[in-house]
Order: sequence, then structure tokens, then C-alpha cells
Amino acid sequence: MISFFVVTAFLPVEFKITSLILLIPIILSLLSLRKRGHSGLMLAFAAIPIPLITGALAVRAYLDVFISPTGLQEAAQGLGVSPSTAQAIAGAMVLFGIAELVLLSYALYMFYKHRHAFL
Repeated sequence: MISFFVVTAFLPVEFKITSLILLIPIILSLLSLRKRGHSGLMLAFAAIPIPLITGALAVRAYLDVFISPTGLQEAAQGLGVSPSTAQAIAGAMVLFGIAELVLLSYALYMFYKHRHAFL
């Protein structure tokens, strides 16, 4: 989930508000998962789909910076930095987005696989 919060830092305001709203269920699920609580498992299942979709949208949006020259100029103007810095930020965000997709998919699989271990 850390990569979700990092990726939403460079996305529009709507995604930032969504990450703030999801902060409460994520923290509650982490606290309950440490105790192997069933409610933590259900909160984790409920909180995972939005970050997965956000990660996919972020990868698509930041890849646009590399594909089109106008996307690079728009990103540089939006961030208020040089085009090379915008390209570096976009590269880092693509890596974070891919990491988010892979890690959350794996977490979803492992939660489902070990769902009987929760009380």
C-alpha cells in the first residue's frame, strides 16, 4: 500500500482524496491482521480493489509521458519542473505503479489462499 500512497501523490486531487479516505480502513485492517482477525481480512479485501485500479491508471498515465512528446511537456508544466526531471519522476511512478499492481495482486492471492487461518 505504500506504493499506492506514493503514486497518488503525483496524480490529480481526486486520487489524493481517495487515498485519504482509504487510509482509515487500511490502518484498521493492518491492526486487525496482526491479530489474525477475520474483520482485518475483510477490510483488506475491501481496500485492495481501488489501489489496484489506481495503479493501473497510473501506469497508463505515466507511460503516456514516455510515448508522446506532448505528454512530456504537459507533465513538466503540471509539475513545474524541467522535462528531464518530469521524465525521471514519470519513470519512478511507472515502477511504483507496476510494483503496486504486482504486490497487491500477490497479497490478494495470499489472503485468499490463507483465509482459513484468520479467526
